[in-house]
Amino acid sequence: MRRNASDIQIEDNKNDTSLSAKVPLAKLSSYSSDLRKLTSGNTSFTVQFNSYEQILQREFQDLIDKKKF
Repeated sequence: MRRNASDIQIEDNKNDTSLSAKVPLAKLSSYSSDLRKLTSGNTSFTVQFNSYEQILQREFQDLIDKKKF
């Protein structure tokens, strides 16, 4: 499951593990179902806006191409 994450932080507690990372919103479209499959449904997650960042021209063109009807 590759999502172009950066600033990854993992915190391991007694009963659970917490992961924090910056990920482009476009990469999270199927994240919840993928995460549930990997953990047999024993997980939860939250999404919080962090910032806007510039994308590469190639990535921008890919987004435009996907939106064409």
